[in-house]
Amino acid sequence: GYSYPVGTTCGRRHPGECCRAAGTCFKCGQAGYLQKDCKKSTTASTSGQADK
Repeated sequence: GYSYPVGTTCGRRHPGECCRAAGTCFKCGQAGYLQKDCKKSTTASTSGQADK
């Protein structure tokens, strides 16, 4: 399989510009904030934890 280059800021392998450098959320893909600040992931992760 093809291996993507490591992002210069986030250290993860992915295509294109580094998401963290661009300020893009890994969870929902919206620009302007990171996954830890994502309002969409808060409800999803909380309900997912409760089900386990």
